[in-house]
Amino acid sequence: METLSEEAEVQAALLNYLLMVKEFYTNLYTPDIMTKMEALLYVDEFQKSPEPVRLARAEKLWLNKLFASLSAIERIMTTIDRWRDWFFKLLRNMDFDEENLRKLSKGQETILEELRTQNMDEGYIRLVINNATTDFVELIAETRQLLKELVELEDFLSSLKSPELELVEQRLNKMKEVQYLNMLNQMQQLLAATFNASTQGDLLRNLAALLDMFNAWRRMLQMEDPTLDDPKAMRLFIKEIRAKINLMSELTQSFKGFVDARSLADYYVRQAELSTIRMMLSYGGNAEQWWVTYLEGKPEDVAGFIPKTLDPHQLLIGVTHSLAFLEDLDQRMFPQMPSIKSTVRRLGEFLQSPTIRLYEEITEHRLRLWDEYQPQWTDLLVKLRGCLHRQIKKITP
Repeated sequence: METLSEEAEVQAALLNYLLMVKEFYTNLYTPDIMTKMEALLYVDEFQKSPEPVRLARAEKLWLNKLFASLSAIERIMTTIDRWRDWFFKLLRNMDFDEENLRKLSKGQETILEELRTQNMDEGYIRLVINNATTDFVELIAETRQLLKELVELEDFLSSLKSPELELVEQRLNKMKEVQYLNMLNQMQQLLAATFNASTQGDLLRNLAALLDMFNAWRRMLQMEDPTLDDPKAMRLFIKEIRAKINLMSELTQSFKGFVDARSLADYYVRQAELSTIRMMLSYGGNAEQWWVTYLEGKPEDVAGFIPKTLDPHQLLIGVTHSLAFLEDLDQRMFPQMPSIKSTVRRLGEFLQSPTIRLYEEITEHRLRLWDEYQPQWTDLLVKLRGCLHRQIKKITP
């Protein structure tokens, strides 16, 4: 039996490696996975690119938009909670307690009567209003920006089909319905009018109008649920909201870690591929274009894509770099795998989003596939490196 020359061994080892990588991508983008990704992602603008490239770009945009949405929602939930704190702090400083919530709901005249019974010092009221105005100005600037972000993300939020996010959408629609920013502007005017009132009567009337308006805002955010005028129900509601804010904050940070880890993994896998390809094409050729042609070609055509003449020294450099990228990927990603696997699942469970669950299925498929192919990827590169060493040894004087 005729033995292969060292050069032929290199060609055979390189072909086996490239066929394995092609098989990996074929299994990565099965028809079932393609259908799921097409349903999940906006990919029209990338139609001219090969499928892996097109979908990778679309997925990156989708993940960035999802992170932006989660961040905006977490911040608006936190900001609304701060508005609630602002309101109740103002009430406490006016000697209202939680039991006065029902009185607040009875209208401006009832509130005014209650304020008159407090017999508060006029200077003290102005001091309270001045402090409240400072916090108000800071909160209204944050709220304007967040509402703008949420309106821009509204269509994307709807696509997630999440019952939790539908509540956010309902509140957003309610805010638009009552022209919420105009309402805040009116409240800011009332704060100024209260502080600058020339008589105590005007001061109290303006303050009563302010509390009445803000109480209407509070009830609007609570979707006009009258049971939340009960102090115990309201305290439970606030406790539940704050628990959701804390969980949302935790999940948002975890998801950022997932997005960063995925971007890092993409970079290392891509460089592991292209390092060998660049050195394979050392006599000329565009590595990126070669990779696209190779992905779109049939397995039986791959041998024809390999240059007939290879520089073993250059190719050895490429293979060594590829192995280094795979090793770095393993060392950086392996400790994060438990967190990566749980982040998307926990997010899907919290949001009850079929869209996120679909992405979870795609992610699980990829992780299983990488576990299966990563050892082969490394082994075939090691074998190619051995063939190159033997060829170099033979041709070196």
